[in-house]
Amino acid sequence: MPLVRHREKVFTSQAGSRPESKKLMIVITDGESNDYLVTFPEALKAADDKGIIRYAIGVGNLFHEVRARKELEIIGSKPSKDFVFQVDSYAALKEIEDSLKDKIFAIEGGSNSLNTSSFQRELAQTGFSSLYTKDSIFLGSVGSYDWAGEVVEIRNGKEITIRPSIVEPNAYFGYTLAGIYHEEGLHLVVGAPRHDHKGAVFIQERVSEKWRTRQIIKGEQVS
Repeated sequence: MPLVRHREKVFTSQAGSRPESKKLMIVITDGESNDYLVTFPEALKAADDKGIIRYAIGVGNLFHEVRARKELEIIGSKPSKDFVFQVDSYAALKEIEDSLKDKIFAIEGGSNSLNTSSFQRELAQTGFSSLYTKDSIFLGSVGSYDWAGEVVEIRNGKEITIRPSIVEPNAYFGYTLAGIYHEEGLHLVVGAPRHDHKGAVFIQERVSEKWRTRQIIKGEQVS
């Protein structure tokens, strides 16, 4: 377990690590430990002292055995159900890729809970769509808040967030943007193609310096 001997050489500012960043380590193993110079308690203390969050991935049938599985759970952070994975072959690592990415993004995003899967702006994709008017620039941000999406208005050097509370996760609010001018001013037309699994168009109107939903045009289920 080289982490004990090299803990002062990993996650350093000299190597580009930021002090406020979360420290993550992924351990992939296809067998039991054969390092007799360092004990598990010593290695885990070295990781904990450095504030390193550990994912443990066991590859192969060995980890169906109690002793090997227990060792895997010792290596990973707690709770084991969130930080320990088991696959039958290296080719099967693809099966856990999405789950692992979701967990890592949630941690790196600064959540206080290690086992959360909730996103805020980690996957924002701001600029996915855009609209330029005489007063503002509007940028669709479909990945924000578990892909519920939002729109960011940049006006007079300030950012104004447009995100109706009724938008569901995975709605992709902000996928498309358009503007309609009339006697009341600008109405913002925002596409949300996955809202309620049918899609919807939100018509937003400005009231003072805030935006509110004036109308929602919902899609129909395709049979």
